[in-house]
Amino acid sequence: MATFWKNPQFRVRIEELSEDCTHEEGAENILVSLMQNHEKRTRSSQKNFMIGFYVFMVRGESGKFSAEFFNDKTPVEMKSFQNLREVMGFFWLEPGEYLIVPCTENPGQTASFVLSIFSKHETHFEYIEEAEENEDNS
Repeated sequence: MATFWKNPQFRVRIEELSEDCTHEEGAENILVSLMQNHEKRTRSSQKNFMIGFYVFMVRGESGKFSAEFFNDKTPVEMKSFQNLREVMGFFWLEPGEYLIVPCTENPGQTASFVLSIFSKHETHFEYIEEAEENEDNS
């Protein structure tokens, strides 16, 4: 948990649901896919990491989320770690703001990846970049 907040973070805002998108038993409205992006020429020889992702509900917070944010947060959804090139989950998420954090099982492992979001309604998606430190040169 000490380094979890250093993983890439993506904010997803789900707008008001359309009339044809109702929450019934088994009616998911968003698909999250995380795929390891191996280089083409060495794809077959590269090993997959154990990958997964967490989805947290957020309310009005902005910027990159710190370690303190994750101390008492429980994910609303998650995809357990699997040794596959791609993992995905099909979920029901209410309108609101969410934070998606892709990660590897072992801290310190880094790799190129593609995160895709498919939704049955209007959804806004953004990568949360680390805040640049202000330097005072006076």
